[in-house]
Amino acid sequence: MGNSLSIAMTVLRLPFIVLDDSLTLVRHSLGLSKPNIYLEQNFAPVKRELESDIVDVQGEIPQDIDGMYCRNGPNPQFPPNGPHHWFDGDGMVHGVRVANGTAQYVNKYIKTEKYMLENAAKKPLYGGLSNFARPLPFISYMLNTVWTVIKYKAAGRKKRFFPTTTNTALRFFNGRLLALMEAWLPYQLQVPSLETVGEYDFNGQLRHPMTAHPKLDPKTGELFFFGARIEKPEVLYSVVSADGKLLSTVSIRLEVPVLMHDFAMTEKYIIVMDLPLTARIERLLKGEPLFAFEQDRPSRFGVLPKYAKSDSEIKWFESGSCYVFHTLNAYEEEVTQEDGSKSIVVVLYGCRAARTDAFFSSVAGGVDEDYTPRLYRWGFNMSTGEVTEEEISPFYAEFPTINENLMGRRNRYAYAAWMSDRIELASKGILKFDLQTNSVTKLEYGENLSGGEAVFVSRVGAQDEDDGYLAGFVYDKTKDTSCFYLVDAKTMATVCRAWLPQRVPYGFHGTWVGAEQIANQQ
Repeated sequence: MGNSLSIAMTVLRLPFIVLDDSLTLVRHSLGLSKPNIYLEQNFAPVKRELESDIVDVQGEIPQDIDGMYCRNGPNPQFPPNGPHHWFDGDGMVHGVRVANGTAQYVNKYIKTEKYMLENAAKKPLYGGLSNFARPLPFISYMLNTVWTVIKYKAAGRKKRFFPTTTNTALRFFNGRLLALMEAWLPYQLQVPSLETVGEYDFNGQLRHPMTAHPKLDPKTGELFFFGARIEKPEVLYSVVSADGKLLSTVSIRLEVPVLMHDFAMTEKYIIVMDLPLTARIERLLKGEPLFAFEQDRPSRFGVLPKYAKSDSEIKWFESGSCYVFHTLNAYEEEVTQEDGSKSIVVVLYGCRAARTDAFFSSVAGGVDEDYTPRLYRWGFNMSTGEVTEEEISPFYAEFPTINENLMGRRNRYAYAAWMSDRIELASKGILKFDLQTNSVTKLEYGENLSGGEAVFVSRVGAQDEDDGYLAGFVYDKTKDTSCFYLVDAKTMATVCRAWLPQRVPYGFHGTWVGAEQIANQQ
């Protein structure tokens, strides 16, 4: 009786919800909607694709690194025709090629099929994450996507279509620079030109979406990743060999579809995070967002052997409700129990917030401690099932990085963007964590300067874990331009600021592609 009444009430409300959505779209088309933070100041897109030598340098570009720093991020090619979220923009990669103490800048749109179709139409066709907040935009999004698929099939096209932005991250693997976004397949780019090669499905082997955060095992060269579904409570976990062969895919069943953005890897295990940011179609039909954080649900961490054959091998651990957008690293350690027996504990580091809002409506309200991410450590005892959880530092930290030669192994040093106290989604500096001494070293960019993720780059011939540089883009609000910023990862002293010919909008994740990788790419 209760379910029938709920369904009846939803049906009665639906016309009013659609009417409200229609009025919202009309207000937007007439320019009557509120200003959008994600289209202003350094969130605003740039229009030019450039290639230019960098000549204005404060400090010196080091001689002991040779390669290219590349960073992905959203850059809508047209003004949106409806609500817009930061995650919605078309992917644009900005890169700096460094060699012999000199640097060159280049930026290019990732020419996805969505980009090309909208470019030909000279207007946006598909929208983005905001489509999942209300019924009418969602229906419009689905109809546009289905219509494109129908047209493709009528033209004899066999490949699948999805309006991916491919705007989130980058990973160099098996001679290819892959641009990533978790809802679809990666796109391959050429380095250093950043020209788009095309969609990459591992030579027809991959049939599920690929996370923006695949893990590369530095010892085996294998790639580990997952693809989450919002229409089904399932995660598909895959392993690819160093030479690009799909070795296995395992279905991991969940209780409800969730927004799973990242995971972690050790030498022997992976850790998937079933956190309470859920996706429920029934909410959308009530005029509520598809994604919502369910505070009363616990957080579940699943530890699965890396080469598992089925999800029957997974061991689940529960802790308090929280959300983790990004993990830092994970590894195994042997501990001695009170009875003298030995046990394996899987250790996970990540940036934890007590809760989250997929649409970041909390930003408008200023600081809310519950939404603030900090670096945490979890321990999952594989013998006893015990879970430990502790805060590593009180500083607001996101976009964590390490020397990736230690991915899945115990590392001492970690780095993260030191987020603004006002949660502006940009950082005021870089934090260096010494996980052995539990100490933190801070570098602050300075007044009117803000940045994002800092990628670790090893020096040529490096011996120590932190013997290298931290690379990223920093925006100067007073000049309305950006620089390529290098920091000594050992001392946390600024090495150079190389000013670019244009502003680089705030973005997401980057990577370093070494000279040898560039020379041998496929």
